Amino acid sequence: MNGLEVFLLEIGFSFTLAKAFPHIFFFFLGGGLAFIFVKHNTLVGTMKWVFGIVLLVSLEALYFSLSPWYYGDLFEVGYREKTTLVLPKDRRLLVVADPDCHSCIASTENVRQWSSFIKVPIEYVLLSKDSSDVDFFRRLLPANVSCALSQDSHKMLQLVKGYFPSYVLIDNGNVQGVWNNNVFGARALDLVNAKK
Repeated sequence: MNGLEVFLLEIGFSFTLAKAFPHIFFFFLGGGLAFIFVKHNTLVGTMKWVFGIVLLVSLEALYFSLSPWYYGDLFEVGYREKTTLVLPKDRRLLVVADPDCHSCIASTENVRQWSSFIKVPIEYVLLSKDSSDVDFFRRLLPANVSCALSQDSHKMLQLVKGYFPSYVLIDNGNVQGVWNNNVFGARALDLVNAKK
């Protein structure tokens, strides 16, 4: 997330709208500039239209290069999974992580960015038996995100199908959705925030 997306979240936009609005804005701004250029420029023929098209797409292309869309921002691609794990009864987001996984460690920065906009508790669940891993992750996470060792690493591993980190939305002791790191985006974050 960039500063513009964070600002839009702060003023009440959903995650999907905060992601989409700047792209739409820069596309239409480019369109306006292209229209003005084509209407008022003295170039003739093909060159006028080539420059107009470049103006049309250049602002959005530049913004896209800085903040691209990902698959999980466009489509809701989580899956539901049955499990015999004993899960908490409240609605919360579990981030299932392997302490030796670099992507899991990097995910703490993403969680730090959006955790204050999530309306449910967030808990890191580490597939480890070493309590020092919990201490390490707690230092990386914001204060509003808890961290604990998994009570049943084997079943948790089956639930996330070996992908780390994975994000698991639970409610009333049931799994509502599971996303791996590659597809957890704005659409999933809005689903996590949805009132049930």
